Amino acid sequence: MDTRTMAGLTVSALGFGCMRFPLTDENEPKTIDFGKTEAMIDEAYRAGVNYFDTAYVYHGERSEEVTGKILAKYPRESFYVADKFPQWMLKTEDDVARIFEEQLERLGMEYIDFYLLHALEAGALDRVRQNRLYELMLREKERGRIKRLGFSFHDKPDVLQTIVDEHDYDFAQIQLNYYDWTHQDAKRQLEILESKNIPVVVMEPVRGGFLAAPTEEGTKYIAERLPDTPPARLALRWASQFESVKVVLSGMTAMEQVNENIAAFSGMPPFTQKEREVCESVVEIVKRTNVVPCTSCKYCLDDCPKKIDIPKFLGLYNFYSIFRDNWNTSVQYAAIPKDKHPSLCVKCGKCAAHCPQHIEIPKVLEEADAHIKKSALNMG
Repeated sequence: MDTRTMAGLTVSALGFGCMRFPLTDENEPKTIDFGKTEAMIDEAYRAGVNYFDTAYVYHGERSEEVTGKILAKYPRESFYVADKFPQWMLKTEDDVARIFEEQLERLGMEYIDFYLLHALEAGALDRVRQNRLYELMLREKERGRIKRLGFSFHDKPDVLQTIVDEHDYDFAQIQLNYYDWTHQDAKRQLEILESKNIPVVVMEPVRGGFLAAPTEEGTKYIAERLPDTPPARLALRWASQFESVKVVLSGMTAMEQVNENIAAFSGMPPFTQKEREVCESVVEIVKRTNVVPCTSCKYCLDDCPKKIDIPKFLGLYNFYSIFRDNWNTSVQYAAIPKDKHPSLCVKCGKCAAHCPQHIEIPKVLEEADAHIKKSALNMG
């Protein structure tokens, strides 16, 4: 397993994202398949993966507990855990200590190696300042219960500049992949962090799995020009090429993905100019397709009053937009429960407020529903 140095520690270049564990019921994120998850983490650990990334809200607030239980069999100094404070849950300063203590209890650990202020964005900054979140977490770092303090980020470069100018951080986590290099100006985000000498952890390197099959045309293009490089590996290699990038996270759901990623990050050769040109061409191919940039993070589900499975429906819309498969689209559309149908959306906007990709979800849901009915299903 390739390793890199981040904030004075030797970390595996591949990080295990604990957000997409296998489930016993795919419609219920809390139903983590413990046996399969344990086998996957054990395999990654044996191969040299030592960075495990979880968060308070992952898997309906069960990810921390499961991650901690599985890692408990190993010497504590042999791995690093990254965890995140859900800043949107802050009401008063008292919430800071309460939530942090709860996280330590869930993990079954006395300290957290890499601690992040979760999803800092423009709308969160006043809440973070008013409740002194940074200062209180810095106090925990001084007490030794946080070893490295950072933040994760989904917003525009000017907001990122404000964040890093306001406080000192040991590391930062951003969404970095070859599609968002220009689409979300990840290039400028990386430049800002590099100017401050802040090490980078990459999330969504395969963009929620999309870059594992970036449209039928894009996938074919990669196969023709790089026949020995699967699309997902190409995306991981692209994200790993930067010197400032220390860990690339992958949210793995199956053992096959674990093995593929281990192979990709074991003796990884330098990224080539040909690979770079292929990625740039694939981006142009994707831009010609009507695709919603949803990564299935599921943050939008937290406050939906109608409990609409937004990521699943947007995934269906993307599937249809890319492949124009009327039959399969029709079958999946018909299977959507009537009490969770996208047509029930009341346009409250709560989902959009939580979306890291800044998708106008109510508007997109309405347009996608109408488009599928008319074009794919001929339902009038």
